[in-house]
Amino acid sequence: NTLLGKVWYWVLIIPISFLMSLFAGIFNNSFAMGILFATIIVRTIAWPIYARANDMSMKMALAQPDLNKLQKKYAMKKDPASQQKMQIEMMAIYKKYGISVLGCLTPLFQMPIFLAMFQVVYRITIPGGMWVNQISNTKMMFGTLDLASTGGFNDPWSYVLAAIVGVTMWLLQKLSAKKPSYAKNTGNQVKNDQTLQTEKTMKTVSTVMIAMMTVTTFSSINALGFYWVVGNIYSI
Repeated sequence: NTLLGKVWYWVLIIPISFLMSLFAGIFNNSFAMGILFATIIVRTIAWPIYARANDMSMKMALAQPDLNKLQKKYAMKKDPASQQKMQIEMMAIYKKYGISVLGCLTPLFQMPIFLAMFQVVYRITIPGGMWVNQISNTKMMFGTLDLASTGGFNDPWSYVLAAIVGVTMWLLQKLSAKKPSYAKNTGNQVKNDQTLQTEKTMKTVSTVMIAMMTVTTFSSINALGFYWVVGNIYSI
C-alpha cells in the first residue's frame, strides 16, 4: 500500500504479467512461450541499462592504472591537505575517462527488473491473481518439461535446468568481463594489495552468485529455471 509498492506493482509487475499472459494466449495458452517472449521483450527494453553498466565497467578498467598511480603517490600522505588534493586529482581522472557517480550506480537499476521477472514467473499461476482465470488452463508443458513442477531430486529436469543455468551464467560473466584489444592490458601495470583484494572479492561474489542461482533453480519450480535459461542465452 506504500507509494513505492504501488510504483513497483504498476510499473513492473503488471506490465510484465500482461506480456506473459498475452503471449501465452497467442500461442495456445503456452506458459513457456509466454515466458520466452516476455523475457526477450523485457531484456530488450532494459538493454540500455545493461549496456551502460558494461560501459562503466570498461571505463573503470581503463582508468585503473591512473588510479593505482594516484593511490601510490599519496600512500604515505594522510594529512587533510594531501587527502583533499588526492580527491581533486581522482575527480580529474574520472572526468578524463567519462566516469560519473550516477553511472557507477547503474548496475543497481538492473535489480528491480530482475526481481520483477522473478516474482511474475513464480506468482502468475497462484490462485487469486489478476490473470488466473485466463491462464488457469495454461499449458504448463514444454515438450517433456513440466514448468509447474516444484523440482527437486525426483525431477530429472531440475538437474538439467540447474546445469544449464550454471554454465550459461558462468559463460555470460566471462563474456561480460572480456576486454577489447585496446583495453586488455589495462589495470595490470600497477596492482597494489587493495586492487588484488578487490579482484579476489569480485571473483568470489561471481562464484557465489552462480552457485546460488544454480541451487535456486534446482529447488524451485521449473518455470524459474526456464526463465533464467532463456534470459542467459539471450544475453549471451
